[in-house]
Amino acid sequence: MVTFSVPVKQGQTRFSFSVQEAGVLFAGSRHGQVPQSTCKALINGLAHQGFGFWVGCANGVDQCFRKALSESAYKDRTFVGCAFRKRVKALLNYGLFASKVVPDSLSPKAAFTQKNTLAGKKKLYGHTFPGKSF
Repeated sequence: MVTFSVPVKQGQTRFSFSVQEAGVLFAGSRHGQVPQSTCKALINGLAHQGFGFWVGCANGVDQCFRKALSESAYKDRTFVGCAFRKRVKALLNYGLFASKVVPDSLSPKAAFTQKNTLAGKKKLYGHTFPGKSF
């Protein structure tokens, strides 16, 4: 596991959490869709290589991968990173472990950007899917 922290405000406690070292980030358009067969093929192939999974809490591509991951044998290797606390307990996380990954002090726009930046800084391999449907 890799543990890292994000400063909340100067002089305050840092917001910390951990992710698996060899991780893959699935991300993409909130308006796009990825077929479940494609999601499952990617998940199975990468899981056999020892990777864990990080996915966001948005609709679209994120939701496609959350659904596929929840139905896979790799639920325990999955982390759902949410920009907002209300999304942590959302039914559309399909029972996967989810946590808020940005400080409360950020605006909604900055929260989404910061969530994605944190994943990139921790060298999570990214698989992104454009807004165009398959």
